[in-house]
Amino acid sequence: MADETTVRFLYPQNFVGTFDKYEKGHLRYIVQCTSISDGTGEAETIKVRRTDLRNTDGDTPKALIIEKIEYQIQSAANTTGVAGPRVNIEYDNTNSDLVAVLQRGEGCLDFSKHGGFRPTVETEDGQLDLGNIIFNTEDCYANDTYTITLHIRVSSK
Repeated sequence: MADETTVRFLYPQNFVGTFDKYEKGHLRYIVQCTSISDGTGEAETIKVRRTDLRNTDGDTPKALIIEKIEYQIQSAANTTGVAGPRVNIEYDNTNSDLVAVLQRGEGCLDFSKHGGFRPTVETEDGQLDLGNIIFNTEDCYANDTYTITLHIRVSSK
């Protein structure tokens, strides 16, 4: 079995995650990710693929900048002393930049006042290595759930 996960774009509405060949994109995207765990968890699961998006010029963005993360993580285990599920949000570049570690509960991390969370990893040849947004989960039990909403701005630089 595997965790039952979904990725849904809230903005733009009805966006399926890819564009037609000559269609222009958007400056911002809002993505809602949900999961019901079977206890196995997720490893290196791509939630937002940079190359599937387009900026307002119609080009693939150079970077995905996370401006805000809203989350609700619930544990099915009612055992005292159990930390419960954790969701690590990362960029899958050379160094796997860690954006946030979310634990059981709910909250909002707002990076927008500081320009958003942007990976700035350079490869050996001096190119920026700006990857997809991925999730890794830890300490998951059957029926643990999460709803995580990512507010993303795309950059052409």
